[in-house]
Amino acid sequence: MDEKIKENHLNRKAFIYIRQSSERQVQQHAESSRIQYALVERARLLGWEYPVTIDDDLGKSAAWYSERTGFQNLVTQVSMSVIKIVISLDATRLARCNRDWYHLIDLCTIFDTLIGDHQGIYDPKNPNDRMLLGLKGTISEAELNLIKFRMRQGRESKARRGELFAVVPTGYILNSNGIIEKSACVREQEIIELIFKKFTELGSGKQTYLWFIEEKISVPVNGAKDSEGKTRHWQLPTYSFILQLLRNPFYAGAYVYGRTECRVAYKEGRIKKTSGHLKSPEKWQVLIHNHHEGYISWKQYEDNMDTMKNNHYKTATNEAIGAIRKGKALLVGILRCQRCGRKMHVRYWGKGGTHPTYQCSGDYYHAGGYCQSFSALKCDRIFEEELFKAIEPAALQAGIEATKMITRQYQDKISCLSKELESAQYEAGRAFTQYNLIDPLNRLVASELERRWNEKLAMVSDIKERIGKMTKDIKQPTKEEIKKILSLKDHLPQIWRHPKTDPAIKKRIIRMLVKEVLVLLDEETLLITMTIHWQGGIHTQVQFKKPCRGEAPKNKTNEQIVELVRKLSCHYPDEEIARTFNCLKLKTGYDNPWNRTRVRSLRSKKKIAPFDRTKKTDVVSLNEAAKRLDVPHYTIRGLIKKGIIGAKQIIKYAPFKIESSELEKESVKAIVKQLKNGQTLRYIDSANDRQMSLF
Repeated sequence: MDEKIKENHLNRKAFIYIRQSSERQVQQHAESSRIQYALVERARLLGWEYPVTIDDDLGKSAAWYSERTGFQNLVTQVSMSVIKIVISLDATRLARCNRDWYHLIDLCTIFDTLIGDHQGIYDPKNPNDRMLLGLKGTISEAELNLIKFRMRQGRESKARRGELFAVVPTGYILNSNGIIEKSACVREQEIIELIFKKFTELGSGKQTYLWFIEEKISVPVNGAKDSEGKTRHWQLPTYSFILQLLRNPFYAGAYVYGRTECRVAYKEGRIKKTSGHLKSPEKWQVLIHNHHEGYISWKQYEDNMDTMKNNHYKTATNEAIGAIRKGKALLVGILRCQRCGRKMHVRYWGKGGTHPTYQCSGDYYHAGGYCQSFSALKCDRIFEEELFKAIEPAALQAGIEATKMITRQYQDKISCLSKELESAQYEAGRAFTQYNLIDPLNRLVASELERRWNEKLAMVSDIKERIGKMTKDIKQPTKEEIKKILSLKDHLPQIWRHPKTDPAIKKRIIRMLVKEVLVLLDEETLLITMTIHWQGGIHTQVQFKKPCRGEAPKNKTNEQIVELVRKLSCHYPDEEIARTFNCLKLKTGYDNPWNRTRVRSLRSKKKIAPFDRTKKTDVVSLNEAAKRLDVPHYTIRGLIKKGIIGAKQIIKYAPFKIESSELEKESVKAIVKQLKNGQTLRYIDSANDRQMSLF
């Protein structure tokens, strides 16, 4: 027994402190753990019968005190005079910074606690031992800093040459000469290109991710080696995978080092260290353009970053534009108050949020008031008129691009699945070859290979089924559909204002053409000045009066149409009124065609009674008259046109109203009988009652 160990030391506990710096060391350097756990036997030899092991800090670095719960527990036990000796493999296991090391030495000095390692026992109260412990701690810290410095210098030197690679991103490989090349797998290349293409089309990383999930298209990801030695696996993407791929400048042909940083913060009485925080491009340590072949250009990468940055809503005065959403207000995100410079927000009022209002918060959140606010409906309508003037010359080209886009979407989906089918067929053939080469009598191996082969065949069958289903569901536009799309130039306002037109598509078109819209409200004259900043640098300025309460809206339905509804609703149901109005080419206040719902809404608003279907009258419709006389409806229409059957029509294209007595006339019955016998209406009409018969 060491002479420094006294009886009072043996009356208290001995703690064995065990630590390794990372989880990787714990898994791969098991011998170090075994040696440290063997210190328990040494403590027993020194006289402690039941030593206590502290291994809570396995896999934790000694650089940060706040993250080591085991070391904190050790310090607490020392300060409570529970421990009389602390044993570790060496000083580096206890602490890697002088602050923690000297703090432990001071506590051990005060509470008469010994420190032991593989070389001996030290008494901190002894000046020689204290000096030796101090030197060990200083040398340990200096050694660690020196190792880190040399490793960091080596990494940075290699990074400046563009040769440092931890993991090669998906879509690339590192050849035997240390040169980055695109993956030789065509399927892998097409998937990476499709991700960037879909982001450009949808304008959102989240929407791109949802599209891949909805279409069940797998992507290549880096992972651990499987049984066949492959490190790239195919699976449905995660949202984080899509974001990381879009943000990685490596796909723009650039080599970047030092793109992220670590941040240290003091929270809740502890120092917390977090990593992975992205730095701005001007703070990157290394940036080498045209380092390798990229999937996109550097300009496209910068545009993608701007789009993703603008998709985040903020509350400061210089807010981002924000992601496109499905609200009715068209200018949200690009509308700015010209008076104070803040971005204007939208607020929806009314049942179902049908009345949007643009508002500038001003000093409202600082006990002040709103800067300015006005209805969004009129503002959007004025803006749409200016937008139509700008895009009307390019409407035909837009129609052509729309047809191309539909075809491209069809081809992209089928192409991805076709490549996936080729890969699955190759895997199935490879599995069959392995199964075919094995001795059938070796059932232990043959059964497993047969199971793998069946799994690959099932995968091939599933992909073929998906391709067949997609081919049926997704059809290329026909010639008639292409003609309708190309007619966009002549019907752009009607298509734009149609209720089924998605507001998100409108906003995407607007943001492609418009950079920003400034508005200024004159409180005295109630005039709103709207300045449109187009993407090309041209400005357009228009003025309009702020809509006030009680003022008739511009989209009010024409009073003549209202009067027609009053007359027609007594005689016809809503669907017949809508059909009549559409034949007359009458529109609603919003310039939309009529339907049953819109007629019913107008009646309800104007308090017009509906048609009573249960009311019995002697008046029949054209179809009912045709049923009674057992002739086609066009025959009745011809008899009405010739004046043989009397009928009334309130307005043109309205349904005919025929008295039942008209159908009971002998002349009508006689003519109907002749028609059924094969005579034509033209021949019957040419007969004259006053002409004498030849026979």
